[in-house]
Amino acid sequence: MQIASTASLLLALLAGCEARQAVPSPAPAGSFVSIAGITPTTDEPLVAGEKVQLSVKVAYVLNAESGTVALVVQDASGIVAMTQTTASKGTGNANLSLEFTVPKTTELQVFVPLGAKDQESTTTVAARTYKVTPK
Repeated sequence: MQIASTASLLLALLAGCEARQAVPSPAPAGSFVSIAGITPTTDEPLVAGEKVQLSVKVAYVLNAESGTVALVVQDASGIVAMTQTTASKGTGNANLSLEFTVPKTTELQVFVPLGAKDQESTTTVAARTYKVTPK
């Protein structure tokens, strides 16, 4: 599954670990993540070559003492941009944003993985897709 393999790689990168063959698993039972809002909306395509400020409002439940929630933009070639923040135990919200130049591609994937502290990979991921048009 593309999301699971992407999330696995993302958590390894975010943790600064060497790439390993970790088997993706969900965050602890009862944990989940969702995208509560995204700007710009995915209704309109992005334009290749233009600078974009992406903002995502994330809602989550984490059944671990702490963890990480990340915002990752990816095209077919790999990661375009990413940022992360700490997630606290229980129900929470996070506002993540980053700026990037839209690459020449046909679509961009936005992933928001949630993982517990020391979790090497996760399948607990929310995602959205942007269409990209040429300039």
